[in-house]
Amino acid sequence: MDTDRTSRNSSRLIDPRIPLPWLLSGAVVIVWGLITMYFTLNRLVDTVGELTSTVRTANEATQTTQNKLAIIEFRLGNVEYNLGLIGRKPRKPALDEDGKP
Repeated sequence: MDTDRTSRNSSRLIDPRIPLPWLLSGAVVIVWGLITMYFTLNRLVDTVGELTSTVRTANEATQTTQNKLAIIEFRLGNVEYNLGLIGRKPRKPALDEDGKP
């Protein structure tokens, strides 16, 4: 008889039925979370799009600055070479990509 009583108690402990208010509140919480995630993800996509365009613009500006710096270094090297020819010690000219002064 003890085993019958134990099996009845365990079946009442594990009751598969969920009260309706709990079920509705759980469903509302899940739906609310999904809606919040949808709008958060949408805002994140917009932010990443703006960030991508900003980074692209910054990369172009950096590349332009590097090109201008390379031209200035080349010209400065040529000026130093010409000043060296006029002055006391001659120096090698700055070489461009083709290896020409």
